[in-house]
Amino acid sequence: VTGVQTCDLPISDELARISNAVRQSELVREAIYLLHQQRQISLADLTPSSIWISLITTRFGRSMYHVAVRLRSRERYDFMLYVRGTAPTETMLADLRLMCVGAGDPGEASLTPQLGGYRPASGIATIEYVPGKSVEALIRHMHEHPDRDVRQRLKNAWHHLSWSTLTAAFEFYRRTEGRWVLSGTVGRTITVPLNDFDEKTQIFSAAGWRPFEGALDMILRLKHAFLDRVRFHYPALAPDTDDEMLFAAAIEALGTHEGVVFLKDAIAQAERVPVPDEETIRLCDKLRVY
Repeated sequence: VTGVQTCDLPISDELARISNAVRQSELVREAIYLLHQQRQISLADLTPSSIWISLITTRFGRSMYHVAVRLRSRERYDFMLYVRGTAPTETMLADLRLMCVGAGDPGEASLTPQLGGYRPASGIATIEYVPGKSVEALIRHMHEHPDRDVRQRLKNAWHHLSWSTLTAAFEFYRRTEGRWVLSGTVGRTITVPLNDFDEKTQIFSAAGWRPFEGALDMILRLKHAFLDRVRFHYPALAPDTDDEMLFAAAIEALGTHEGVVFLKDAIAQAERVPVPDEETIRLCDKLRVY
């Protein structure tokens, strides 16, 4: 394949590995076959400059790239590359395992992208392309938009966006059998459709996962990494950003019985803290009322 176009790619070891994998292996053909209903392509289907690669994000030593392939027939196929940077190989493999688990059982809506293949020698995996902006990018775009109607639409959709984001985080915990949780800024790794009738919420990157350390720890981390962050950066959304959304999301993802047990566990853990801080006390008061 000649004339691969790269947008926003740093000249780095990652770029060299991606270029070599695209040019010297079956990576493109394999990804399209596995991620696009077994569509088979050949080299004759491609033209120079028909493969475009752009950086999506880099987090925790792993990068994600969008690959767009346009054939002579004008068909277009998209997928993503999940590339190991400074992260250890074991961490990369754990990401891919969690991605497979997060996809769910047959019949469940997929929460994480479908895995295509993994090439250990280059540290590159192919995964399903998840279109759309992350929740944080969508909020920033609409909040700063000069059109007042766009900003108003954000306020109208905010309950749906925030509740869906938190529900996805609890659903990831459920699907990993209560062993793993998302950490870091979850709004950067989750995409939620703006229309509430479209339920295709997805976690497009599991980078930043961490072992589950208790219900209270998980609730507080989601509060800090998402709700508090939104309240600080977007004051216009603060009145509609209640901590109770965390509790409702737990109930939605875990079910009524398991969700109530989870929230009661959080209260019990807080009560065992010798000297709880003001934030923990206020949160547990809200939990008891809820």
